[in-house]
Amino acid sequence: MANSVISLSALPGAPACSIDSRTVTYYFQARFGAGSYVLGGLPINFASAVIANGAPIEVRAFSNASPPSVYTYQFNSNQADASAPSIATGGLQIFGSGGTEQVAGATPAGVVADTITVIAKFAR
Repeated sequence: MANSVISLSALPGAPACSIDSRTVTYYFQARFGAGSYVLGGLPINFASAVIANGAPIEVRAFSNASPPSVYTYQFNSNQADASAPSIATGGLQIFGSGGTEQVAGATPAGVVADTITVIAKFAR
């Protein structure tokens, strides 16, 4: 089975981005496709979704479903080559209700069905 793919789209009801003197913050809705999960997180690529010169400086991801999912999500900037972080590197990790990372294998149906908000901040 192929790895799950994370797709990003505009977050309904939110601005595309907000800008301050030092950063640009983007707001997305993320979806996991059916497939396999790998330890350390599945790649999340912001390259086609943002205008930025480097890797995100902060990423928050959380269930926006009602009721919220039992899963939590965390950005792992070390998913790829940590010596050369870029806009296209990093992974989104899945954690179960006990706070333990999802084991490698099929991405849980609850994650595939979840509505996930991703807020990514980049330096200007």
